[in-house]
Amino acid sequence: MDDIETIKLRFRAGHHEEALAACAALVAARPSDPEPLRLNALMNGLMGRFAASAAQLDALLVLDPNDLEARYNLAVCQRESGQLERALEA
Repeated sequence: MDDIETIKLRFRAGHHEEALAACAALVAARPSDPEPLRLNALMNGLMGRFAASAAQLDALLVLDPNDLEARYNLAVCQRESGQLERALEA
């Protein structure tokens, strides 16, 4: 199983789908670890997959409701997907 840094390198090298699959496996293996969730959300957001990113950020906020970075990024995803009202609530 890949670690976070290897997944980041894959994503930066343009192997986006491969990196997302590896990160999803890491999330499944470490469900209470916020870092794989954060990375998965970031990669999905960078690819314009705002709904997927928002789902990961929601899961991250379940682990830590006070995570301001996750809350901000969730609002950005919601704004980008046309959910301005939800973004203002986040």
